[in-house]
Amino acid sequence: MSSMETFGLKAPLKAQLKRILESYPGGQLLSEALQNAEDSGASRFSLLLDLRQHSGDGVLAGPAFVLIDDGIGFSKTQWTSLQNLNQSEKRNSPRDIGRYGMGSRSYFHYSDVTLVLSRGDYVGVDPLHAVSSHGREGSGGWKCDLAKAAAVQAAEEAAVLTEVEQLFTLSPELLSGFNRADQGAVIRLPLRRAVDYEREVSEDPSDGPLGPEITMDYASKLLRTWAESLADGKILLFLASVLDIAIWKWTAGDAKPWLVAEASKRYVEGGPCARLP
Repeated sequence: MSSMETFGLKAPLKAQLKRILESYPGGQLLSEALQNAEDSGASRFSLLLDLRQHSGDGVLAGPAFVLIDDGIGFSKTQWTSLQNLNQSEKRNSPRDIGRYGMGSRSYFHYSDVTLVLSRGDYVGVDPLHAVSSHGREGSGGWKCDLAKAAAVQAAEEAAVLTEVEQLFTLSPELLSGFNRADQGAVIRLPLRRAVDYEREVSEDPSDGPLGPEITMDYASKLLRTWAESLADGKILLFLASVLDIAIWKWTAGDAKPWLVAEASKRYVEGGPCARLP
């Protein structure tokens, strides 16, 4: 039995996705990701700017924003929500604070592909059909059961398992509370490169790219802005479940990431406190 299945958007029209992105400003990744972490019951959330270059598929292997939480992870409901553009399963859950937000749709401001590792599954959402390696050409997305992939031992499955190890092996301080088999989620958003932008201009001149190139300098500027937003700790006042927020940066050539900023309800009893190292 194959461990891979197609996992694309339910409404995969590029023009539709572009309209959604144009109606909602970019730069809100931290707040949207925190809402999703809160809704999953997470107590810890980290946002990493990973500037390292990995081996493998060029669309996926470059610098990326990485979102990490220790919540319940992706259930069938969350996977369904990820596939839908105009509707979210959260709309039927009045306790979810992210039910009115843009949620995972905001990821496409920064990346053409959304990668998720959660509860034993590795999922890619690829609305532009940018990924062609390991039998995924033209699929629009994929979902891989990692346990099945390890048991099958076929060439394509082995290549995908290697990809997961390359892209999602992170330092312990980033993965506190996360277990790829049954707890939490790691979402990787490969930054949109100049070559990705130019491909869409060339291949689809009528609609063009989903967004601009996200350079490493621009990504670093966004990271600093989000870090500064933690300074007074107010962001934690609207979160009941999330107790700790950390923002990290991993520069190419460094052995481990460095902490840019953090905010925690644990520092001072009775209220949040933040610090910038």
